[in-house]
Amino acid sequence: MIAERFLTMAETAPPAVRARATELLARTYLVSPLDDAARDACASALTLMLDDPAPEVRAAMAEVLAVSPAAPRAVIVGLVGDLPYIARFVLERSPLLTVAELVDAVGNGPEAIRVAVARRAELPAPAAAAVAAVGGFAAALSLVENAAADIPPFSLEVLLERHGGSAVFREAFLARADLPSILRVRAELGMETDPRNVSDAAREGLILSHAATCEGAALDKFAADLRSSGLLSAGLILRALLEDRPAFTAAALGVLAGVPSAKAALLLAGSGFWPLYKAAGLPDGLRPVFSAALSVERPLDETGAAFVLRACAEAAVPDGHPVFHMLARIHADLSREAARERRRRDLAARAAADDAVLDVPTPANESLPERALERSERAA
Repeated sequence: MIAERFLTMAETAPPAVRARATELLARTYLVSPLDDAARDACASALTLMLDDPAPEVRAAMAEVLAVSPAAPRAVIVGLVGDLPYIARFVLERSPLLTVAELVDAVGNGPEAIRVAVARRAELPAPAAAAVAAVGGFAAALSLVENAAADIPPFSLEVLLERHGGSAVFREAFLARADLPSILRVRAELGMETDPRNVSDAAREGLILSHAATCEGAALDKFAADLRSSGLLSAGLILRALLEDRPAFTAAALGVLAGVPSAKAALLLAGSGFWPLYKAAGLPDGLRPVFSAALSVERPLDETGAAFVLRACAEAAVPDGHPVFHMLARIHADLSREAARERRRRDLAARAAADDAVLDVPTPANESLPERALERSERAA
């Protein structure tokens, strides 16, 4: 009876009235205690409204039905193929849509449809991968801003390659908690695909900073990603050694030598550095430099840095070599800090001496005004 009265009204009512009536019918279907026959009749009437020529009617129905798992599935599927601003209600919210339907909508729909899918709560990995592969900037940004989206690692890499040139995108990308460390490095360096174009100092510092946040299998994976990206250089390992980062040094040498990081750590703790160095394929010409680095005290100071830099020069490493440049930069930084520390000590000593002069005690029987008067009379 409800459905029949609704359909009779819908034949002549203006669009605004039809939209309101359709909204009420949809709510009735979802929340009213209808018998099976009445429920089927309401579902049939709602299905017929998919053909209503007024978009506001279909939009009203979509907005009500989108969030409910009890909505008529045929109506939800029909709304997916509607105008984007109508379809977005169900694509973004409906729990009735399958993964295949979401992927198909991403592949065949316009950007507005991809944005709606990208915003879905708990977006499944296949749909997220589809958005990453074919979505434009708006869809990609919506996807990385969706913290509940299950974005596969390879899709995160695709997203960075396609849209990493945008500072807005990188900011949203870096806010994700599920980024692999290598992609976080790339994004923070502000590069679209290749962080090797950034200065050695910035790149190495950022890599070691992220390495410090990893441990165990995560650190091994980071080292393996660095090797695959061509970023696991002798200079990076030497800097890690000088900065006393044994966990990363073991992981890096281990992945290059094909040795588990735990075994590499045991070798480094004993006398196995050089066999590991050879197995890792590091340059023979840098052995004297690494030998010097192993012999200096930690934390590295100006004297130790000068010793390693001198070993680099004596090994005939050209001054244009990245390792020479890195050591020269470290020595310069430590020399500058040492000079600042000496200056701070000199100023502190001078202040202490001035305080000692000002604090000369006055004899108990001699007041300051009397002393001043006596000095004045002597001068006259």
